[in-house]
Amino acid sequence: MAQPSTESPAQANDSSAAPSKGRRWLRRGLFALVAVPLLWLLTINLVLWTGLAGRIVTGARAWSTLKVEHGWAWCVWPTVVHVHDLHIVIDAPRLQLEVELPHVVADVEVRELLERRLRTKRVAAVDASVYVSIKKPHGTDLEAVSAFRRMEGLDAPIRDATPRPRPTQEEAWELDLRGVTSSLSRVQINAASLELQGRVRGSLLLKVAHRLEVPEVELTIASAALSRDGHGLAREIGGAVQAQVDAFDPVESSGREILRFVSAELDFD
Repeated sequence: MAQPSTESPAQANDSSAAPSKGRRWLRRGLFALVAVPLLWLLTINLVLWTGLAGRIVTGARAWSTLKVEHGWAWCVWPTVVHVHDLHIVIDAPRLQLEVELPHVVADVEVRELLERRLRTKRVAAVDASVYVSIKKPHGTDLEAVSAFRRMEGLDAPIRDATPRPRPTQEEAWELDLRGVTSSLSRVQINAASLELQGRVRGSLLLKVAHRLEVPEVELTIASAALSRDGHGLAREIGGAVQAQVDAFDPVESSGREILRFVSAELDFD
């Protein structure tokens, strides 16, 4: 004969409510697992779409001036960013640098920009153009730099009359660029210009005004033409360069002193 149940109605309700409560927590957990990454992805895209990422790093500082602009940019994974028409201009005490990149894909931690740090695991770019103007001493006549690249928003590449204050370790921006690869279309240093079909691969570690290191860099040139002041010097240049720059203090070392940190192998046709 079946025994009558001794479970009270309240106990029965509690036992049936337990699985229901567990399912609710499971649903909330699954929702959070999906919603949090999507919200982070949306936030990153808003930062890119509005140009806020460029504005975060753009500005005049005691040591250098940095300007970053870009066209359409987006990401479909929280760390992989696609950028069109990236334009970077840097004005430092001893040089000016301008980089134009029609298309870039970078595996980068966007949130670290708020901590004065740009760290990448991979950077793949197309048809890069690089312009470097090494500044002349203060008082140099403008005619001496007339053939140099004039970079938008910057004065002529002539050093300041008084040295700029060096940022502290905490204030200085840090760049840790790994896995950089790009095809190259033009490189100009001062008045010398190289139009080329080439490719560069390497890494760059920089603590602004404190430490510079290039663990590895490899440049392969399929074809190139060299000119200076608009006059052709050589054509059909081809070959490869492998180089390394040991870590050094870019403020304490300058000019030919830097060469002792550089090692390179050249193989040209």
